[in-house]
Amino acid sequence: TIFVLSATISFSLPVISQQWKAFVHPFLYPWLGPIMQISLNGSIWSTVSVAVERFISVVHPRFWISSVSSVLYILPTILLSIIWNIPRFNELFTCIKRGNVTLKASQVLINSTTEQYSICPTPMRTDPRYIRDYILLANFIMMAFLPFLILTVTNTLIYRTVTSISKLNKKTTSRQKRDQSIAMIL
Repeated sequence: TIFVLSATISFSLPVISQQWKAFVHPFLYPWLGPIMQISLNGSIWSTVSVAVERFISVVHPRFWISSVSSVLYILPTILLSIIWNIPRFNELFTCIKRGNVTLKASQVLINSTTEQYSICPTPMRTDPRYIRDYILLANFIMMAFLPFLILTVTNTLIYRTVTSISKLNKKTTSRQKRDQSIAMIL
């Protein structure tokens, strides 16, 4: 919800309203961009934490952590998402571009100063090392590779456990077979 709302405000409203684009968007986006990244990161790691919780409850049902509250999974996800994206708040800022305009109204020349608000990158955001190391490599590892690896391993182990248990229990009721089928699908 936070991601969709932030993305709508950041990308749709500036297209719909020129006033929004000129006077509101330059002030909001330096804050909404990091919030979008935090919510996206939180969504990815929430999926991973659900998979890990499911893995522990299926593969290691007697392990002490399987009976612990969901706070054990939610709190690290929130903290990781916020801490990981702290540098994003220092990437952009609102800058003011001033210019002089000379207008000719009938026979009178009028000089006026214009101000245009825009979004400008900070020196950190334009640093090639920051772009390579944090934005490209570290984010790929933290938001794509590592979650994909964890999901693949945990789901494979869950599948193997459920299939091996179902082979051991030849005498299962139709309800147990249905439950096992649903567990393998999930």
